[in-house]
Amino acid sequence: MQIKTSDDPYFRHKVVVSQGEHSTLITWIISLLLVIGLAAGLLWYFHPQIINYVDTWIKDYKTSQSGEKIPSSPINAQSELSATRPDIPQTVEPVLTASKPSNTELETTTSIESRTASTNGANEPSATEIKQNAYTPEEIEAFVVKAQTQIKNTRLTTPEGDNAYETYRQLTAISSEKAEEVLNNIVDWYIDKTKSYLKRNRITLPERGNAYQTYQKLMSIAPDNKRAKSLLRPIFRAFDDNIKEHVRKDRFLHPPTNNMHNSALKMLKISPDHPESQRILNKVIKALLRSARKQMEKKKYTTPHYDNAYSTYKAILKLDANNRNAKTGIDTIANRYYSLAVEKQEKGYTKISVKMIEKGLAVKPADPALLALKEQLLSTGGSDLRDPHEAMLLKARRQIAEGKLKQPVGDNAYETYQILVKVASDHPQLDNLLELIGDKYTEEAREKYNNKQWQQSLALITDGLSIIPDHSGLNQLKEDVLVKLAE
Repeated sequence: MQIKTSDDPYFRHKVVVSQGEHSTLITWIISLLLVIGLAAGLLWYFHPQIINYVDTWIKDYKTSQSGEKIPSSPINAQSELSATRPDIPQTVEPVLTASKPSNTELETTTSIESRTASTNGANEPSATEIKQNAYTPEEIEAFVVKAQTQIKNTRLTTPEGDNAYETYRQLTAISSEKAEEVLNNIVDWYIDKTKSYLKRNRITLPERGNAYQTYQKLMSIAPDNKRAKSLLRPIFRAFDDNIKEHVRKDRFLHPPTNNMHNSALKMLKISPDHPESQRILNKVIKALLRSARKQMEKKKYTTPHYDNAYSTYKAILKLDANNRNAKTGIDTIANRYYSLAVEKQEKGYTKISVKMIEKGLAVKPADPALLALKEQLLSTGGSDLRDPHEAMLLKARRQIAEGKLKQPVGDNAYETYQILVKVASDHPQLDNLLELIGDKYTEEAREKYNNKQWQQSLALITDGLSIIPDHSGLNQLKEDVLVKLAE
């Protein structure tokens, strides 16, 4: 091969060697390696189908030689059964052929149909026996395989129509033994997940993915499962450690989603009557009472927002509605505001006195001493203190105190509230008045709940929610009542 001499002095004395043959050889080797790699990848990806195809071919060959029908693999069995039983779960699309079914296949189909038909005679099976006998072991196994696949894909209770728990419910009517097997697998998953969250100290947070939520779901599925109940001790131990940490960091009521009170409420939802639950609850209440006493000493009656005695006493009542110390504490706050109001009135600070009364009524809306003092001040304090609608507000508060919430007709707090809406729709006390009605409903419903009068409690809650649907206390109590009614 002749190479033209370059005019470039740099290349003039250089020797250029052609490497065409060597390059071609390298290219062929690389191409061959790529083809081998691609073939290996395809073989790895499709090897289950290839193995299944070979297995089917061998069995078909044996069948043609011996004349006997060899049982199919679980996957093939599902495809075969789906041709005659559309309710059987499928994991592989069935292959449709134009060939006629064999005599054996016709006999199998006929036997399945005949078992669902009505029978006469002295030995007539029950409806349950007919339902169970209408399924072959292969068909039942198809449900089990489907459930196991759903568990593997973490489809335990969702989405609707494709989850392991629904498959389990279907199996209960077909094979109680296989259904129990699937349920145990579901329970195992939730137990392992709960233990995993406990090890990572994910007790109640984050909002999605914690031990509390997982265990709640487990108990809704298998409330009587002994292995599930055995988790109670480590769960309570974790809650105990979690609450101690909150106390150490003074996280009694704040931040909203990560505090001692919130953890205690969730703990009670798991098992309120368990001895460990009650032991931890007593510790929480004692800690809250100590905090409230300190707040009272510092005169933090209703402020600041997350650090005041009134909020602390209310939090205690959410944990124990009959706690005497908390109720006495709220009465004490109302009395303090009454004393402050009288003191300011005697010094001639009427407007400040009225403000003290309002703060006291926010704590105890139906306090008779505060209501009487306010009425007295407004009647003698001059036009600048007189609210033209104050008389109706006082009337509504008295009705709330007397339990006249929606009855009797013509003399109840809700009717008075509706009149106020018509004549003073922008009055700043209207929202507060509606909240007070909801609080009173909650108090009465809670009393029924504590006396185990679930239906009466639910009736009061429903009545209250018809007035104020978003009332947090009523909605929370409703959840608790529905749980009791479902037990």
